[in-house]
Amino acid sequence: MNWKEESENELRDYGRKQLALTNIPKFLDHIKYELCLIEKNVTNLEYCRNAKNMWDDLFIESIVKKSELERNLLLTKGRVDLVERGLNGVTADERKILRLFYIERPDDCVQKLCDEFSCKKSSIYNCKDIALRKFTIAMYGADHL
Repeated sequence: MNWKEESENELRDYGRKQLALTNIPKFLDHIKYELCLIEKNVTNLEYCRNAKNMWDDLFIESIVKKSELERNLLLTKGRVDLVERGLNGVTADERKILRLFYIERPDDCVQKLCDEFSCKKSSIYNCKDIALRKFTIAMYGADHL
């Protein structure tokens, strides 16, 4: 496992995972609504064996989908929390560097940082490496990196 690559990927995925935390509950609400409709139809179709089997299959599929989404929501919350813990473990300037390099990713991020901090590109890259190491230690709790 390459700690640097793992941390960079966690930061790159952070925005998408935050978006997923908004979207997954909406999908769950939709599935819960579907389950209510299916239950209603199954109750109304007790007399028709084939139709009941179809609705039972749909009900089971919806339960499986719901379960998978709930598991994904928990996993995603955990990953977002880890990244936020890592970001809280660095200074405001280091957080800005990590955000621009990995999360927001504008085309001219290095130049923007050079202008803001009045320094050379090599200094920005050094600061990024230091910030990434500190982020990783704060995120994973590993101090032997």
